[in-house]
Amino acid sequence: MTALLQDDTELFKQFMDNEGFWRWLTDTVFDLTYHERPTA
Repeated sequence: MTALLQDDTELFKQFMDNEGFWRWLTDTVFDLTYHERPTA
């Protein structure tokens, strides 16, 4: 559980402190949410 918490804390820290990571993550979530993905 401690390792999971540390990973989530690091993710949040990167999201808040690293503009490049923030931009990549928000763009990725946007793309996955709003663009249709081809079905197999």
